[in-house]
Amino acid sequence: MKGTGLTSTSLKEMLRRHVYLSDSTSAWTLGFSVYKTKYGDLFFHSGNNGDFTCSMAFNKDKKCGYVILTNNNRAGYIEDKILPLFK
Repeated sequence: MKGTGLTSTSLKEMLRRHVYLSDSTSAWTLGFSVYKTKYGDLFFHSGNNGDFTCSMAFNKDKKCGYVILTNNNRAGYIEDKILPLFK
């Protein structure tokens, strides 16, 4: 979120919308889904292998976000409580 670690060109390409979804409020970047919210773009990614789950989201412009890592399959439950705060 500080813009370090990648060149500005790489960061722009990574966060640029590459695939637009039919609902016109969301798209896919290189590795993230992105949603238009009243606070700006929300970048999101999650994973689940059955026993471990994770979720992360951030708003680059507002410089805020979260990361959830669990050793169970319940990250979605926590995410359902936190994600609305970002939309």
